[in-house]
Amino acid sequence: MTSTNTVKQYSFRLILLLIPFLLLILVELLLRMFNYGPDLGLFKPLEQNPQYLQINPGLGARYFPALKIKPQTSYDIMRRVKPTNGFRVFVLGGSTAYGYPYGRNGAFSSFFKDRLEDLIPRREVEVVNLGMCAVGSYAVRDIGMELLNFQPDVILIYAGHNEFYGALGVGSTEFVSESPRWVNFYLKLQHYRTFQFIRDAVFQIKNLFADKQQSAVHQKRLMEHMAGERIIAYNSRLFKSAQQIYEQNLRDLIQAAKRQGVEIYLGELVSNVRDQQPFRSIFNSDSEKERLEKLFIEVENALQNGQYQAGLDRIEGSKAVQNMTAMVYYLRARCLENLNRIEDASQSYTLAKDLDGLRFRAPEVLNDILKKVSIAETTVFLPLKEIFERSSENQIIGSELIIDHLHPNLMGYFLMGKSFFIYLRQYFPWRPDEVFGEQQPDSIYWKKSGVTPLDITEAEFRIQLLINSWPFKNAVMNIDELQWDATDPVNSLAMEILRENMNWEQAAVELAGIYIKHGFYDLALAEFESLIKITPYNVSPYIQSAKIHMNQRRFLDAAKMFLDALEIEESVFAYQGIGEAYLHLGQAQRGIPLLEKGLKLDKENDLTLFLLAKSFLRIGDKKASTDYANKLFQINPKFAGLAKLYSEIESTLQ
Repeated sequence: MTSTNTVKQYSFRLILLLIPFLLLILVELLLRMFNYGPDLGLFKPLEQNPQYLQINPGLGARYFPALKIKPQTSYDIMRRVKPTNGFRVFVLGGSTAYGYPYGRNGAFSSFFKDRLEDLIPRREVEVVNLGMCAVGSYAVRDIGMELLNFQPDVILIYAGHNEFYGALGVGSTEFVSESPRWVNFYLKLQHYRTFQFIRDAVFQIKNLFADKQQSAVHQKRLMEHMAGERIIAYNSRLFKSAQQIYEQNLRDLIQAAKRQGVEIYLGELVSNVRDQQPFRSIFNSDSEKERLEKLFIEVENALQNGQYQAGLDRIEGSKAVQNMTAMVYYLRARCLENLNRIEDASQSYTLAKDLDGLRFRAPEVLNDILKKVSIAETTVFLPLKEIFERSSENQIIGSELIIDHLHPNLMGYFLMGKSFFIYLRQYFPWRPDEVFGEQQPDSIYWKKSGVTPLDITEAEFRIQLLINSWPFKNAVMNIDELQWDATDPVNSLAMEILRENMNWEQAAVELAGIYIKHGFYDLALAEFESLIKITPYNVSPYIQSAKIHMNQRRFLDAAKMFLDALEIEESVFAYQGIGEAYLHLGQAQRGIPLLEKGLKLDKENDLTLFLLAKSFLRIGDKKASTDYANKLFQINPKFAGLAKLYSEIESTLQ
């Protein structure tokens, strides 16, 4: 009897212990049933073609759950099932990896892909850019671990500038913990709807007690909001903690990738050190601040008057360099560069960047970590700093390649894409039977980039907003404050994109229509070709490009575009277009089978019948030509050109 009671007691206790877990499972199932919470998956089926996957536009909700604003993701797609001849590359990182302020065809991943496709022409190359603004190594690790399930051959990483203020960083408003283990566990929990529900409830309660200034996050730039612990001193506790987190996250991902045979390429971090002075200098006291700010004014005046040695003497004589203040080293570097002491100047510029109290540019210790990790984990380190310096004035990185404080301009992104490609070509373990193609000159890759004036104008507006706001200025510049030409359709449409009244695709199509209306066919063609690069699954820009080529009597180009369109989607118009193009090229025989396929889609289409009649007449088959002409007469006896066609048939019969 006692034994039976003991069993009952243990059973009862077990049930009591299981009840909370059963309730949690029930709540989770109910929340999933009612589709509570955002979709946090990496990819979702492409609506236009479910055989492809696109990046989930809501992916940023993983890292910015409390914000209404979310970072943009690229338009890149990949096949749901990797082809047997596929070569798949993923790109990870922050805003530079994404390609800010250009994105799309202006990202380094796009320039990289153009070259890779030429290198391995027998492979189906997929380059998918998962870079996002304001994310650091936590997001790189989190996304990267999941990407290993999608059969990558290579992962390119360019990340580190957001390590302090980016999502979940030690100085971020989204900070959770200084322990990478806990933060990565937190990221896993976010996939459960029950956790999302509890987290959202906490946010709602916090918002009830938040003042209006704190809740008006939408008025700020994303990185301004993210910079919670704004001033982080060199070698402080938070500074060292960020280094440890960065290294641990990189090692975790690289080790997991190595276990699956995936190659990792680490890009060294570059910044504008010459033409971007430090955002904040850190002073030990108010008296020191007053004394040094007076010194700054004196040295700046000396620089403006060309008195470089006097400015340097003023710094050295005051022993200001002993204060380890960012602005001291920056002004010292300016003097040294103008005195042609380039190596010393470069070191001072780097120190100025590293001592900057606002850590929007990665300190060199993160590059040291990249080098150390690449050696320890036997992965490829890409020395981008050296590469950028070789293309910079006095071998000091400035505004020639960097558009603001750390984002490359188009030339910089082009150089970055080329550099990643060169190192991949050299160090990737290619198959013994790999067939390599020829590389083209840089000028060809620059021309085929797909970047148009619309992209450049949009980027210029975004940079204006950035550099006229915090931390560059103690303000927030609104879109309405931008200076732009309302009579210029490029300006107007770029503004519509910024105001989110239309997306980039819609703006590009509308601009192309304006160009066509005014007879600027090559400019219109550039917009459609840009769309083709970004949305290769969309048949419309292929058709529109082919129509322009036909209009300009470039029939071979038109035929190729119509063929490309047919690979995406069958249409009577495309079959007619290619048939007509081959007629003009004197290759009617090639067009006939395609026109016949078009006729199967619409058996009574008058234009298709007319083109078939003309094509058969061109190859000397008068009977077939007459038969198709007669069918056309039965359907539309007044068809333009039919009478002339009958006349041509009769003249050949005589």
